[in-house]
Formats: sequence, structure tokens, C-alpha cells
Amino acid sequence: MTFRRAGGANGGKQGDGAASASVPSPVPDGGKRVIRRLIADFSLRLIVAGILLVVLAVLILYWMQLKLLDLDAGRSFAQAGMLKLIDTMEVDESGTPHFDEELLDLVRSEGGWVQMLDDQGRATYSVYTPEDVPTAYKPGEFVAYWKKRSRFRMIWPYGSGREAA
Repeated sequence: MTFRRAGGANGGKQGDGAASASVPSPVPDGGKRVIRRLIADFSLRLIVAGILLVVLAVLILYWMQLKLLDLDAGRSFAQAGMLKLIDTMEVDESGTPHFDEELLDLVRSEGGWVQMLDDQGRATYSVYTPEDVPTAYKPGEFVAYWKKRSRFRMIWPYGSGREAA
């Protein structure tokens, strides 16, 4: 290392009196490589932390959506629970649907029932269906029941065939 004084060897008494020291760097490129590595390391850590925060936020929002759907299903199964019931349905090789047992228990506890229809309006699968619910529907009949414009036919004792009022 070498030091240089301004003003020559007599202690800076000549000239403007400003003292400057020049110290050569022990690193050939003046430490620029180290600075670049530190910046790259810091940037990489910042990017990884940002990605982890975004992934964590997405997972938390997804979990909250599932919990809210469960809460809604417990309050009003007809609205929120039906979507969950359809999402969890699995059909085996023979074409028989299988539902989540907990959701079916929730359907029963709410006094509900499940009926699946084919294109012709015939019931292909039923769970907890009351006796007065038809097993086949005419065109437009199911929509009338769904929108509560018409009531289901009641099966009266002795086969009188009367409609419910």
C-alpha cells in the first residue's frame, strides 16, 4: 500500500493545503464483482420470497373458499351444498354414481333428497326420495316443480290418483 500526500514531502505546506490519500484496492476490479454478487444474491432472495408469498396467499384464499363453502353448505344445503355434492360425485364403470357419505348425511339431516334424471326425464338414481316424488317427468314438468309453480303428485292410499292441492 502506498500513501501519497498532496503538496510534496514537506507535509503539505505548499499548494492549496488539501490532503488526499490514494489507497490501491487489494481486489483487481475494485470490488465490483463482490458488489454484483451481493446484488444478485439479494435480488434472488427477494424474488424467491415474493414467489413464496404469492403461492402462500393463493393457498390461503383457496382454503378460505373451501371453508366458506362448507359453512354455507351447513346453513343452506340447497344452494352451496348441491354444488359440492356434484363436485364430489364419482361414477363407476357400471355408470352408478357415488357421493360423499358426509354430504349425503347432510342432505338427509336437512330433509332433502337427491334424484338424477336422464335426457328423457326418467330418474336413474335416487337417494332419500319421498314416495310422492315422481320417477319420470314430462317435458316442462320438472322445471315447474323446481320453480315451485306446481307441487308433486301425492300418492294417496287405495290408489285414488288425486293430485295434491
